[in-house]
This record gives sequence, structure tokens and C-alpha cells, in this order.
Amino acid sequence: MTKKLYLHFNPKVHKIESKIATVRTSHHCKYDINYHIIWIPKYRKPILTGKIVEVLKAIIEGQCQEMSISNLALEIMPDHLHLFVGAKPTATPFKIIHKLKGNTHDKYEYDEEKDEMIVGKTRFRFKGLYVRKDGKKIFQYWNDKLKKKKDVPFYFRERLRMRDKMKKDESKDVYRLRKCTVEPVIGNIKQNLGFREFLLKGLQGTKIELNLVSIAHNLGKIWRMRVGITA
Repeated sequence: MTKKLYLHFNPKVHKIESKIATVRTSHHCKYDINYHIIWIPKYRKPILTGKIVEVLKAIIEGQCQEMSISNLALEIMPDHLHLFVGAKPTATPFKIIHKLKGNTHDKYEYDEEKDEMIVGKTRFRFKGLYVRKDGKKIFQYWNDKLKKKKDVPFYFRERLRMRDKMKKDESKDVYRLRKCTVEPVIGNIKQNLGFREFLLKGLQGTKIELNLVSIAHNLGKIWRMRVGITA
């Protein structure tokens, strides 16, 4: 920890030095892994104010508890936020950011009858559709009173349906089957067969390569099953 204090953020206030010095224990190891995450809104606009601050704190705290990581310090300024977390060895920075960012993105409801987005108690009316530089289509909603926009993916309706569906225990049980159906296949193709990238260009070329590697995977399964039957 450097002696220089961050602009707008004082680590001493949150006693960061003592918190990050805490060694945690699991069943197989001892660890002391901490991450300092800084989020900045687009163009560093000072939009993190008012009720947004309380909602954001509640979301981040809830997601930290769900991921079993320690929220060591959280301070939200109008144009950026600082988050210190203590994590397990299995919780990589990518997983933490992906979980937090993905959850905050889908914290809205949709009024299909009025074609309006609802974020908290604020409504955003439909404004238009535009295409980003990367080719992704984005719906834009606008609030005249706040002079703020809300961008959502083109397939946001499907995402909301999946979000609501995954809240059910039955859906969670079905999703867990991925561990014993899809992931072993991908693991075998990548690790055992050594297939980690496509060499041919174009959609037709990738289809041919994928078909060949799928045939190899299935032939291996048939051979192993045949050996087991005849043994």
C-alpha cells in the first residue's frame, strides 16, 4: 500500500491496510487475495448521485455475498467508484467484474404495453435503435425529466425472460446439468483433442472444422463404449 492517497478516496478511513493483511483459511489452503476495482462511467460523467448510489451499494453488497467475497470498502463518487474486495483463489478478477457488471446491467423492468423501461421508479420512453461500431444493435430509451438515456441490448426481452426464469429452483436444476452434458464435451475437445482455434476462414470453413472435431469426439465415445460392452 502506497502512502499516496487516492483522489477523493482515503484508504485510512476504511482501514484498508489492516483488512488486506487478514489471512483467510479454506479446507486446503491459506490465502490473502485482495482486489482494488475502479469503475468509471462513460466519459466520466457525474451520474452516480442521489438514489443511484443507494441502489448501486445494495446491488454490489448483494452480489459480494452471493459470490462469497468480502466487501472490504466501497466508496461511490459522482464520476467513479472504488471497491476493495477480499476474494477466494477461485474468484478471479474477470469473474468478479463479470458478475457485478452483468447484474447491474439487467436491473430494470420492461412495460411492454407502453414500451417503456423502468429503472427503480424512473421510466424511460423508447427513443430509437442504433448500431454500434462493433455491429451490435442497441435500443435507446430516454427520460425527458432527468435528461438521461438507458441503452439496452437488442435482445433485452429474451434476457429479461431468462433472468426471471433462472430465479426458479426448477430452472436452476436444469442449468446445473450443463456441468455433465456440455462442459465435458468442450473439455475433451480442447484438452484431449487439442482443438483450441479454427484454422479455416469463413463460416463454411469453421462449420467443416467443427464437424470434423465433433466426429472425432463421437468416434472416441463409441470406441470407449464398445470396449466397455465387450469387456
